[in-house]
Amino acid sequence: MTDDTLPPKDDARLKSLDYSAAKAFAEQNYEQAADLFRIVLRLKRQLLPPGHPDLGIVHMDLVRTLLWHGEPDCAYRHAAAALEIFQGHHGPSHISLVGPLSALAEAFCKTGANEDAVASMRRAIEILENDFGRDHMALASPLLMYAKILRRAGDGAASIEVERRGHRIYAANENHL
Repeated sequence: MTDDTLPPKDDARLKSLDYSAAKAFAEQNYEQAADLFRIVLRLKRQLLPPGHPDLGIVHMDLVRTLLWHGEPDCAYRHAAAALEIFQGHHGPSHISLVGPLSALAEAFCKTGANEDAVASMRRAIEILENDFGRDHMALASPLLMYAKILRRAGDGAASIEVERRGHRIYAANENHL
């Protein structure tokens, strides 16, 4: 958020709340972090127009927190909201969709919706490949996550191939880490 987006008092209060939420998350106090991020989201909704990307960022902060706190159903709703915001703002294949799609995939896995998880993660991988190419380092970790999702969905053969690809990318970029 830029300083000219909000009135000075509100901007300072939001920065303080956002900092406190991030600090609580870093200290693994996920319940407090979630409560604070919810307050930040409520305040930003009052101050920003619907669909503003800053709202998507706060939704993603909540997703990360709620997944760690063991609330995948609630995390799913925030990931879907972030995806809708980023997609509306940037279009259907922008790199900003990868985070919400990956979070949706993780939430789907934790709730047993494995086929939905596969579809979400596949879309995230496709966006990364379109932006960076098939062998870019940015794909290594998402590919390993995708392999786990495929394994949970019962597609062991595809899982092995995707996992090998992720490890090959890591190995090829080992000297650049």
